Amino acid sequence: MGKTKALREALRKELLLFCANTYYGDASEQTTFPRLAFELREVFKEDECTRLDLEVNLLDQSRDTAWVEAAADSLQRHLSQFYYLDEEIQFAAYVGGRLIIREDDKSIQRRRLIFEIRLHERRQSDEI
Repeated sequence: MGKTKALREALRKELLLFCANTYYGDASEQTTFPRLAFELREVFKEDECTRLDLEVNLLDQSRDTAWVEAAADSLQRHLSQFYYLDEEIQFAAYVGGRLIIREDDKSIQRRRLIFEIRLHERRQSDEI
C-alpha cells in the first residue's frame, strides 16, 4: 500500500472515534448529520519527510453549536502532538488553525480544523 493511502486509513481510524459518519473528501448531500469530512494536501517534501495539511470539517444540522464545538475541542486535544507508527509509515500531527465556516443554510453548523502532518515512509515500497 502507498504511504498516502496508509496515512488516510490511519487518520480515518482516529477520526472515527469522534464521528461515525467520517468521510475522506466530500460526503454526499444525503449523508446524515453530524458528519466529518477530511482532506489531505501535500505542502512540500524535504528529504524523507512529507509535510501535509490535514483539513477536517465537522458539520451538524442544528441551531446549537454544542456538538461541533465539543467535537472540535476533543479532536484538537486528541491530535495535538499525536504520533502514529506502524510497519509502513510514521507520522506526527500538530494543531494548526480552527475556523468557523458560515453556511448559507443557517441550520448547519460547521467548524474547520487544520493540522500539520509530518509523514515518513518506514520501508521502501516495491510499487512504482
